[in-house]
Amino acid sequence: MATKGLNFGVDFSGGRSYIVRFDQPVKVNDIRESLSKQFGDAPEVKTFGGDDQVKITTKFMVEDKSEKADSIIESKMFAGLQNMFKAKLSFNDFSTSNITIGILNSQKVDPAISDDIKKSAIMALVFALLAIFIYIAIPFPQMAVWTWRCYFTIP
Repeated sequence: MATKGLNFGVDFSGGRSYIVRFDQPVKVNDIRESLSKQFGDAPEVKTFGGDDQVKITTKFMVEDKSEKADSIIESKMFAGLQNMFKAKLSFNDFSTSNITIGILNSQKVDPAISDDIKKSAIMALVFALLAIFIYIAIPFPQMAVWTWRCYFTIP
């Protein structure tokens, strides 16, 4: 947490969410791996309904709110997923929602949690860690003093 920071989810940062149906059962890890090659970062992939349907959530191009960004993301998704369909599928068929396979639903997810709540969550985390430290320090005072000296004193 100290080196990488907190990884805020789509609820905090925004992104796009897609429900995709395949014509055969698929594995979530295979989809995640294939899409991470296209997006550069692994999207969140979950089974949604049966084994042939997944929900894909990505932060790729989250700052771009234009329709052009949507088509770029859908084309990258098609490039990453087209080998997972049994039937030959065109991009147009993949991105049209009136068919039985391909993208069934898509939506933009705006940040739903304000900065004030984000700050409150971080403060709660800090206080929880402090409470855990105090809870451990009471039965093991020598360990608490040693830990304090190791981590908080300048050599």
